[in-house]
Amino acid sequence: MRCAIFIPAYNAGRTLEGVFDRIPEEALDKIEEFIVVNDGSCDDTGVVIQRLAEQYRIKAITNEQNQGYGAAQKRAYDEAVRNGFDAVVMLHADGQYAPEVLGKIIHPIEEDIADIVCGSRILGGGMADGGMPLIRHLGDLFVTGLQNVILGADLTTYHSGYRAYSTKALRKIKYHNFSDGFYFDTEMLIAALRNNLRIVEVPVSKAYPEGNVSYLNPLSYVLCAVFVTIKYAFGKRMNANGAVKDCHK
Repeated sequence: MRCAIFIPAYNAGRTLEGVFDRIPEEALDKIEEFIVVNDGSCDDTGVVIQRLAEQYRIKAITNEQNQGYGAAQKRAYDEAVRNGFDAVVMLHADGQYAPEVLGKIIHPIEEDIADIVCGSRILGGGMADGGMPLIRHLGDLFVTGLQNVILGADLTTYHSGYRAYSTKALRKIKYHNFSDGFYFDTEMLIAALRNNLRIVEVPVSKAYPEGNVSYLNPLSYVLCAVFVTIKYAFGKRMNANGAVKDCHK
């Protein structure tokens, strides 16, 4: 199986190299290419990517201006599909999602028992693991429960950024119609459910390193995720793949 790793990198110069260092050798053996999208960073992310390219096979994509989390995914998935990969895994550049378990994320697609794999911190441990703020954990549980009721699904979370997609699944989902922002991930799962794709969740841990900077506004994200899901339920402003117009800019 030809597997690529996609890393969205925004001002990740301080953390990106450490993420590569933590990838196990057995996982590296399965990875043919890293697709790193430098999404308008204003630090030394580009320099770090160039240095890493001396050791790893990296396809570097640079956005001169920040285009957004969803937009970065679109560029990477286009690249993976265009170059004939079988699967692409999204690994965040800040080290919050453990590179050590990449093999677990890849395995269900490798064994053809999943079209999409989601790393679930809910399955991976208690709410205190990794220092996750209690309010964020409870918010995730509440919104996920609401989304499951609306969508008739049974996922433990819709909000994990640790994802693997088969390129067969990506060809079925019209992801270019989706948001350029953070709730792109929710739209992808809605589209997967609508297309009857196989979604497998695997337990993972998530750490919140001291000094880590988050660019996500939790309240705005929650409101948008609920908005997207409710619009899906009522079938308004949606195309056949579950996309909706941005609820905010």
